[in-house]
Amino acid sequence: VVLSTIGKIFSVSLVPVEKSIEARGLYIIETGSHASPLLLNEVVSEKIELKVIDSFSILTLVLYNPLSGEIIVHEFNDLQEGQTLSFDSFKPLTFVFIGGLSDDIYETSFALIYPEKLKVEVDSPPHVIPGEEFEVYIKSNMKARGVLIVYDSRLEHESLAGKIARNLYRNIKEFRELKAKKILSVKTARELRLPFLARAPVAAPSVVMFEEAVEPEKGFAESGGLALIQFRKTILPLAFFDVFEIDDEVVKKIKVGLHPTTWKVKFYAFADVDYIEKELSIEASKPVMLEIDAPVYLEEDEEVLIGVNYAVEGMARLYAETPWGRVEKTVKGSGVEFLNVKGPCRIKAYAIRNGFADAVELEIKKPGIEKVKFSKLILLDKYEEEYGEKLVIYPSPAYLAKDLAYALIQYPFGCAEQTSSKLGGLGVVYKAVKNGILKENLEDLEKLIKTGIARMKLFYKDGLFSLWENGKPEVSVTIKVLKNLKHLYKIGFKELDEMADKAISRLLEHNIKDNDLLAYDSRFKTEITSVEDAVNVYLYSKDKDREKALRFILEAVEEKNGTAYWRAGKSWAGILEATCEALKAVYQAGYKDLFKKGFTFISSKLINGMLYTTSDTRAFIELVSFLQSNDKTCIELNGKVVEVDSISIVKGRVKALSDFVLARVDYEDIVDLFRITGKLKYSIEISSTDLKIGDKAVLKIIVDKDYFVPIARIWLPGNLTALEGGANVQVIHQPIKDKILKVEVVAVRKGTAKLRSLVYDMYDSSKIGISPPIRVTVS
Repeated sequence: VVLSTIGKIFSVSLVPVEKSIEARGLYIIETGSHASPLLLNEVVSEKIELKVIDSFSILTLVLYNPLSGEIIVHEFNDLQEGQTLSFDSFKPLTFVFIGGLSDDIYETSFALIYPEKLKVEVDSPPHVIPGEEFEVYIKSNMKARGVLIVYDSRLEHESLAGKIARNLYRNIKEFRELKAKKILSVKTARELRLPFLARAPVAAPSVVMFEEAVEPEKGFAESGGLALIQFRKTILPLAFFDVFEIDDEVVKKIKVGLHPTTWKVKFYAFADVDYIEKELSIEASKPVMLEIDAPVYLEEDEEVLIGVNYAVEGMARLYAETPWGRVEKTVKGSGVEFLNVKGPCRIKAYAIRNGFADAVELEIKKPGIEKVKFSKLILLDKYEEEYGEKLVIYPSPAYLAKDLAYALIQYPFGCAEQTSSKLGGLGVVYKAVKNGILKENLEDLEKLIKTGIARMKLFYKDGLFSLWENGKPEVSVTIKVLKNLKHLYKIGFKELDEMADKAISRLLEHNIKDNDLLAYDSRFKTEITSVEDAVNVYLYSKDKDREKALRFILEAVEEKNGTAYWRAGKSWAGILEATCEALKAVYQAGYKDLFKKGFTFISSKLINGMLYTTSDTRAFIELVSFLQSNDKTCIELNGKVVEVDSISIVKGRVKALSDFVLARVDYEDIVDLFRITGKLKYSIEISSTDLKIGDKAVLKIIVDKDYFVPIARIWLPGNLTALEGGANVQVIHQPIKDKILKVEVVAVRKGTAKLRSLVYDMYDSSKIGISPPIRVTVS
């Protein structure tokens, strides 16, 4: 893309070209000259310097900052040949429009890039022994915010600096392609406003798993005697992730996993609008190394060929075993031994050489089988009792809110609603810590919140939010996001406040009325047509409408089997979210028995620490924050009085000696996802079911209706892997946008296995569909 043709022709590229200079991840090269009454010698500079070649009777320059929207206009009369015009440029990019009268009418434009001042050095050892600790040394020439990630090189990680550079490039390209006749108009300039330019969300690699400790086993040594072999799991861990401030020098100590691999050390630094990326590689190896190449999932009636890869210095004795066969032989150098597997199983392999050993264990699991933790919360009134083999007692509601909020941020997707719900939950916890109700590391909380705020910028454009990145901004999404973020508003997060203030102004300008936004401004008030409306009027109004709102809530309740609930009018997550909202008003109004019935309805539906969606979990966290904390929480445990000052796990009979004592009961169960039934319809297809190793195929999932947010879970057959996402990706869990999801796969193992999938609506648990398996053969 051409940056400028003012005397010299400068172009910019996303990839290095010969004689190019690098600036902000872009590559700039001078490609020629062009006759012009002005001369621009540099397009990477702190200052815009234009030399006058031909005299001008009038000349106007408009400098536009695409990040902030600021515009500066300079006008000149009777400019003479040889004069130089100099102006400060904007960070990180300036668009300049020029119009004037010389021998003829002259109009042009160019883009200028502000050079980065930030400089960073990163150093680490080039080689480590698997499992040992090493240091990463970081030095910066100025105060900056750093992000350090150490991960297995087989994991996929999108470069943050690369993403920012692509955004810069795209906006320069759009600027250069502009064909507006009135090139100097303010309207033209404002249309070029960058929605997202200088910051990217902190994004860890897409797969995060951890090594498990395994007891040593006895194996046969080369001498025929017994040797203790410690088996490790063949998994891909994220070794280290941290966000921190750096001013001069920082040293981080990192311990890598036991498996031999190449580790990537990726460091990002951000200072103002400057950013920099540094990457190093560290080889973790030893004289004997093994790795098992096998699928993650396999059914009983499927069969694939797996490989035991080895690399040894000299010669070693190799042992490998599956339920269907065993290999025992002397190996040299590097190579692979193949074994057949015919279903779920454990595979073990180890090699020994002169006192050095490496041992690997891998489990192939049955697809669709998951261990799930179910929880039930119990709200004990004073002198009420509960018995349990394992009861979790909370010292105050704030500690329960923290547990829920931290479970919520583990949710795998990140649309605007989900991200803002996670932030809303963290906002409740942040307030509790600031008010001294909860003991938690405030700095770590702020890191999480600022990371989420950075992500929210991806959905924000001109005062409105879109559901997904680069989507169309919508009023309904903006209302939902603002509702979720209200607990973070005006408590010290300036960037969030600015987005919220602009969104509020934009909605008010367009006369939007919605009671969900009464926490921000009374001008949003409208008629009560739903339970959610009534709750907000009751909580945030100070007039006679509060009584009307409470009556609406009480008349809308439905009771069943000792529980109470409310049907949703506007809540994205349906009954659970609406019930959480209604109970806020019920609690404040003092309807204790009704509150307990509603709380019982919600609290028995926790799965893996949260409710079904981010939206209802956020609402539940807010509800918990309404509960009054005791000065002291006391219980009688098996006849003995105990003060609960931290989350406690107890066994036996518990009697509450304080009001509203919160207890939790957990139990685990195995769930077969393929036995779940629902009413969502979709189709799945794969471009070929008969492949050879190395062949590629495309699979598509198509939904036939406008479901709210459909999500696909795909279990690839054990002989295929996805081309994106890292090494050996067999499970794909992604949202379906615009009714279709495409995944490119590659054949990697000989054998026959089945493709399985299910699709569910993110906000409606009743909408789920499962497709029949498709058999795929690789030869």
